[in-house]
Amino acid sequence: MRVVAMRRFGGIPPIVTVLITIAAVVAASLVAWFMFMSTRTATQTPIVEVTNAVYLGSGSSWRLSFTIRNISGATGSTVSLGGTVQLFCDGFSGWTGVTLSCSPSTTLAPGQSASCSVTAAQTIAPSSDGRLGCQLQLSDGTVVGFTATRP
Repeated sequence: MRVVAMRRFGGIPPIVTVLITIAAVVAASLVAWFMFMSTRTATQTPIVEVTNAVYLGSGSSWRLSFTIRNISGATGSTVSLGGTVQLFCDGFSGWTGVTLSCSPSTTLAPGQSASCSVTAAQTIAPSSDGRLGCQLQLSDGTVVGFTATRP
């Protein structure tokens, strides 16, 4: 008796295996690119802190003084204090464009700090314990919040 060879049907064609392999490589590449770019962006973004914030005066006649420091460790993450920045404090009706008066410099490299002062035409409304909450948005979009006290 003669044995007839049976063809096998229903398997996965080789082209499907190739396409799945290519899709897996592309997906892995996209994940790696996303992780690299998000890490790179996070390490080059400046980290800013405001300390020693005090305000003098009340109502619409006041002055705000503070020390701003670039505490980021990454090179290339300088902070620019020049130009118009946006300030919002308790009692303001909205963000106000102000010009900072800073010494010694208006550009802070990592680790550097500057003493700044500002006045604005808006009326402030500190809390009953003399604290004034403020937010400062720098020209590069960095926002830092702080609380100023009355000396």
